[in-house]
Amino acid sequence: GYEWLPAKVIFLAPSLSFAIVYIWSKYNPHVRMSFLGIMTFDAPYLPWVILAFGVLLGSSPVHDLLGIVVAHVYYYLADVYPRISGRRLL
Repeated sequence: GYEWLPAKVIFLAPSLSFAIVYIWSKYNPHVRMSFLGIMTFDAPYLPWVILAFGVLLGSSPVHDLLGIVVAHVYYYLADVYPRISGRRLL
């Protein structure tokens, strides 16, 4: 089971969408973003800005953090590790 998670994660669509945002932001680091017309930042900060905004609105960060962790592992194994070692694991 999933008893080790701090919240019951049954529906993983929010985590998947957050993972897609994270991966996109890693592959487009020089894109400038604007959040609600209030602040501008580079794309790699987009997942963290959305996460912070969700927490400010009172939502749980568990699904978002799960998506970030999974996407980071994927990004590392698909892009960073092959550049370092010369071997592809994925």
